[in-house]
Amino acid sequence: HAVAVVIQIQEGEQLPVDLLTFEGNNAVKEQELRERIDLREGGTYTPAAVDKARATITQTYHSKGYPDVRVEPSVERYEGNNGMHITFRITEGDAYKIGTILVRGNTLTREKIIHRNSKLYPNTPYNPEDVLESQQRLYATGLFNRVEIVTLQQNLPGIRNLLIQVEDAQPILVTYGIGYQEWERARGTIDVSHNNLFGLDRSISLRLRGSGRERLFQSTYREPKLFNHNLDGFASAYVEHTER
Repeated sequence: HAVAVVIQIQEGEQLPVDLLTFEGNNAVKEQELRERIDLREGGTYTPAAVDKARATITQTYHSKGYPDVRVEPSVERYEGNNGMHITFRITEGDAYKIGTILVRGNTLTREKIIHRNSKLYPNTPYNPEDVLESQQRLYATGLFNRVEIVTLQQNLPGIRNLLIQVEDAQPILVTYGIGYQEWERARGTIDVSHNNLFGLDRSISLRLRGSGRERLFQSTYREPKLFNHNLDGFASAYVEHTER
């Protein structure tokens, strides 16, 4: 019981990019846009390359504080040649900078820790992609159950104020276990950790393990900004007694 599957392919012809033009770009020079995208005149035309170029142009405008930019590509046969004429029509919208950054909802975490991990700063271009990455970074700290970054609609010309709304996670975690082993007999383990010590993203953990032949006490401390630099600092101490 076999089935033969035949896939028939009609390749057609490869079409080059004969002409590449931009319309509506006042804030960004055409030369900069050409350098950022992978499309080149004389190169091979593919719809995927056009979509990628559109995304790159949009990201370029976002990085310069144009969150409402719209980029619409159009593709047509270039008259008199066998290639394609690609035009990107750009509606830039207004430019915005970040104004005031407010923080609400933090009952355990210090506000400066939220600002530091968000990496959003006043008087910098408002980039919606940076705002999304900031939200992801705050989640990645493990300090919050919920993070929302929203724009305050205050109709300020050229300014967008931001609100970082968070919900602190439970900082203390307790885990334990019991077991039996022929040599050690009954044994037990308990771990207690605090991952937001003093609301400063510092963590400390304690581990106790004991049995008839083994006793262990271990403590580990983590400092996320060692000497106020982007260095993780760790200190660990333990006391162990084992009979062999």
